[in-house]
Amino acid sequence: MQLCLHSTYKKSRSLILLLLLYLLFINGIVHQTGIITINEAEKYISAAKSLYKGNFTDAFSGLQFYTSYILFLSVFYLPGNVVIVVAAQALLSFTASIYLRSIVELLTKDKFVSIIGQCLFLFAFPIQSWTTTLFSDSFFISVSTITLYYTLKEKTKKDTILWFMFNLVLVFARPPGIFFVLPSIIFYLHQTRWLTAKSAIVLFLVSFTLIIFCIFHLPAETKGYIRPIAAGRVIVDSNDYTLPDFTTNNKSTLADAYSYLYNKKDIPFLINLYTKKVLSFFKLTRPYYSKTHNFLLHSFYFLYLFAFTGLISCWNKGNKSVSILAITILLGIINIVALTYNEWHYRFTVTIFPILIVFSMISIAIIRKRFA
Repeated sequence: MQLCLHSTYKKSRSLILLLLLYLLFINGIVHQTGIITINEAEKYISAAKSLYKGNFTDAFSGLQFYTSYILFLSVFYLPGNVVIVVAAQALLSFTASIYLRSIVELLTKDKFVSIIGQCLFLFAFPIQSWTTTLFSDSFFISVSTITLYYTLKEKTKKDTILWFMFNLVLVFARPPGIFFVLPSIIFYLHQTRWLTAKSAIVLFLVSFTLIIFCIFHLPAETKGYIRPIAAGRVIVDSNDYTLPDFTTNNKSTLADAYSYLYNKKDIPFLINLYTKKVLSFFKLTRPYYSKTHNFLLHSFYFLYLFAFTGLISCWNKGNKSVSILAITILLGIINIVALTYNEWHYRFTVTIFPILIVFSMISIAIIRKRFA
């Protein structure tokens, strides 16, 4: 009993120290970049203000798939106090890091490596730079990490309820949430023996195809999403794309953009464009970043190699369902970027960082065992 209490005290003390170091890191980012409340953040702030006024229709108009983040922001965005929002996002991110550590320990049985994974998550600039913005990215990354934990662990009834709740929050955190939630649900159905492996794969492929079909045919031009796609842009860094012979309205769809591209170009061009977008997804650096910024981002490319190795190792050791879960999530996120466009920052890429860290830690655990 005394040993158990001592162990708990030691663990709590370590967590508090890690939290303090993490908050210092966040404070450093704030001093460097400030708290970002412009561009996309403006629509969430506007929605939060509408909620305060009781205008629920205005708050969620065109933002239904951001409902979770708008509600989160509304709770902490007390009359313009953005510091409270950043503090809440930082604490949520720290909580997510604890869940990520649990995921790594669950898959590797290595406490030391799981702590490395947690620290990497907490002090990864590409992840934490979004914590100091009022964009939905930090919230999305944290919730997706927690959801991944409840997806992978053996569930009690309470865990199943929490798993369902976090999936619900995630699907309404950002539109790409569906590409995390769909594999999570299918994995659960396979885990609980509702689906065989083959049935799970077929269900995923059918569901994924239906989602892509809907994305292609849903009106999307109200936010200016279609014109950059019709312009054949890989990375969108402007709001002005002049296409004299391409007109859009509120009912314009992704299918319209691709129909225009097909008529102007050809199939090889579309395949080449798709390939360029896939490759751009994995690129973190940008020519308009400072040398220091790009240097920091270059240091994270090792995650791709280690994560790939970890994924293969996980597969070879009989954990195929976990590997397939990760692959299907990655395929969904990568494909939605390849079919639309990449963002001028690396914010679409950073959503997969928790998965990359988890599988990188599997590689590190294997290396540790070989040299132990």
